[in-house]
Amino acid sequence: MKKYVIILSIFIYFPCFSQENSPNSDGEIYSIVLTNVIGKDDTYNGQLKPKLIYISKEIAPGNNNTKAKYITEDAKAFVSEFAKNNNLKVRWVKNSKSIQYFRGNGEIVGGGVLVNFNEIKYISEMEAEIDASIYVASEAAGGTHYFLTKKSEHWKLLSSNPTWISYLFKVSKLFT
Repeated sequence: MKKYVIILSIFIYFPCFSQENSPNSDGEIYSIVLTNVIGKDDTYNGQLKPKLIYISKEIAPGNNNTKAKYITEDAKAFVSEFAKNNNLKVRWVKNSKSIQYFRGNGEIVGGGVLVNFNEIKYISEMEAEIDASIYVASEAAGGTHYFLTKKSEHWKLLSSNPTWISYLFKVSKLFT
């Protein structure tokens, strides 16, 4: 009787995933988050409807990253086109220090709001998260954490959770 040896090879495929996603992915994510941060997450219960939106080109660094990064020109162009198509007036600024503020309440001189993005964290090819904030004035600002998923080649917002809100706490009120 002949004996046969069967060699069974199992190949497990792990797709090579890079933290660097395409500029269109970044631009699409920034656009989705922008819509939400100036809308339902505007710290005014979605009622603010700003006429002018300053967007910081400087990305707030994520964990373990102290060097400032900037939104790529491709992503910036994507967001600018998105804003134009949605009748949003956007002005890009280098960072939050590039804007002039009133001394008393910290409002932006000339009106408008400032939007800041943190780094996009790509969890996988199909999942990403990002924090963003909106600044209207000293006592009118807030941040939100966004979780997105990719469906049919486009990013969709899955969830958002407020992470902080500015608040002026007057101690004197406690003792009166």
